[in-house]
Amino acid sequence: MHKRLAVPHRLQFETGYCLPACVEMVLAYWGMEAKQKSLARKLKTIPGVGTPGPRVQSLASKSLRVTYGEGQLVDLTQAIAADIPPIVLVRTVNYPIGLKIHPMRLSSLAWRVICFTLMIRP
Repeated sequence: MHKRLAVPHRLQFETGYCLPACVEMVLAYWGMEAKQKSLARKLKTIPGVGTPGPRVQSLASKSLRVTYGEGQLVDLTQAIAADIPPIVLVRTVNYPIGLKIHPMRLSSLAWRVICFTLMIRP
C-alpha cells in the first residue's frame, strides 16, 4: 500500500495556472495560505500558457525552502516518506494540451512518469 499525504485540493482558476495551483496546495499542506492569483503574479505565469518550472525558485525565502531539479523515483519516495509533498513536472510532449512539461502535485506514488521534482517546505 502506498503512503498518501493529506494535501488539500485547490481548484485551478485559469488555464495555465497549473504550477500556482500546485504551489497553493503544497503551501496549504504546510499551513501557509497563499492566493493562487498572487502566486501567479509572483511566478510571472502567462495566462493560458503556464509557468516555467524554474520560476518557482523565486518563492524561496527565510521561511520557505524550495528545491528544484531533476529527480528520480527514489527522491519522490524519500520525500513522501518524510511527509514532504513534491510537485512533479511531467513531460507531456504527446499530451493534447500542447505543453512540453506539466506540473502536478503528488500525494502518493501510484504512477511513475517523472521528469523534474520540486519540493517546497518551511
